[in-house]
Amino acid sequence: MAELFDTNLTSIAINSLSKAKLFLERQSDRYRWMWTVLSVHHSLYAFCITCLYENCPGFALDKRGKRTIGFEEALKRVQEEKYMCCKKWTYPTRPLKLTKEQELHIKELHREWRNYFMHFRDDQLGKIIDRGYLAKDLESLIYDALKAVEFLAIKSNIVPFYRYDGDLKKKTRSLLSSLFSSLRGAKTSEDTGQ
Repeated sequence: MAELFDTNLTSIAINSLSKAKLFLERQSDRYRWMWTVLSVHHSLYAFCITCLYENCPGFALDKRGKRTIGFEEALKRVQEEKYMCCKKWTYPTRPLKLTKEQELHIKELHREWRNYFMHFRDDQLGKIIDRGYLAKDLESLIYDALKAVEFLAIKSNIVPFYRYDGDLKKKTRSLLSSLFSSLRGAKTSEDTGQ
């Protein structure tokens, strides 16, 4: 029997969290920050789209209804009640509430770091970045992105964990807890040069 690849967004978002944990824990991997940024960013985007889609599939699409909205539009919509608080749910759902600083951190993670690692520009080729500087710069950005993931996945009451194999919500909580601990540990090890 063929092994199936599951493409539901919830599973993909959780898989991205597990990859972020894996990369963040690789102390000796000089590319760990790049892969952590990409994994956390992807997880946040996938949870944004999941929440919007679960409320109404059209909420995750552009104005023409043809394409999935981009990251910044998805982040904007999950903060609005009209997209996140639908009457179809029998339990209260809530929009994401970000402080200005958190929103700026997430947008910086997206615009500066995720795009830096994904899109190659002539002025960036061959650029060398000190890993200690990178850790200090990225830690608070990743932390705020993970807090948004935590809210969307666990506290918004929208992600349909009940549809999937048993303990996905528990696994998500555990991954987030490990990531928050690893971030604290990453700061310490980068500061001491380990």
